[in-house]
Amino acid sequence: LDIVVKGTDSNVVNALIVLGVSGNKEHIPIIRQVLRKESPESLTARFAAIALMALGDKSEEFVQLLSRFLITEDNRSTAIDYLYRIGSSKALEGLVEHLEQTRGHNDSKWWDIAFALFQKGETRHKVSKILADKIRAGEELTIDGWPLQILDQLEVENAYDKTYRIVAAAPED
Repeated sequence: LDIVVKGTDSNVVNALIVLGVSGNKEHIPIIRQVLRKESPESLTARFAAIALMALGDKSEEFVQLLSRFLITEDNRSTAIDYLYRIGSSKALEGLVEHLEQTRGHNDSKWWDIAFALFQKGETRHKVSKILADKIRAGEELTIDGWPLQILDQLEVENAYDKTYRIVAAAPED
């Protein structure tokens, strides 16, 4: 276990893989220690998170550590996936906050998160508000079909018409 704390980055990553697949939950504290000290955008941090998920860690501390990944480019997807899978109130709340903070984004990943959180009873109301505000603001929307299924459930007058106007007015690439 010394290699996890004192090894080179590549050795630490390899050790984290081994610890993750070991199934031994006694390794969780040392892996969390690695995750606490690593920069959230590092490869080592990503593999520490992967190892903790493989060991079934759903602790509040792990949720907090994963939430730091949301601001990174390289590890954001890992955080989103794992926070959603953990599914605790704290994890889902972190995803809703991320959705709100990145409301100006319009990529398919943003919409995937929004739709997934809309499907959960405990986050539906907050996500509905974020989506309704996005539509009311006339922000450009990228619609792949599924958002149309939820438009009638949002409290936005003429949501279909507004969305159609926004999509129709969007410049073509």
